[in-house]
Amino acid sequence: MGGEDNLASGTLDTDELIKYLKDNKVPSSGFHIQSGVQFKVLMLDSFLYYRQVFADNMIPDAKGFGSLNLRLGMGF
Repeated sequence: MGGEDNLASGTLDTDELIKYLKDNKVPSSGFHIQSGVQFKVLMLDSFLYYRQVFADNMIPDAKGFGSLNLRLGMGF
């Protein structure tokens, strides 16, 4: 992004960064479906949810990907 001269000055050339991002952009669009449950016991709290993302051009040879998340918390 501008070569070694850009790094030697100690400042980032934002115009070069914007140009780099525009030149390397991968156009993609899609949507996701999410489902989850919440568990509460007194001050302990947890969320378990699954998200399926449907998008072309995100991962080669795949139409999407899924993720499973477990979040734990404690409140007073």
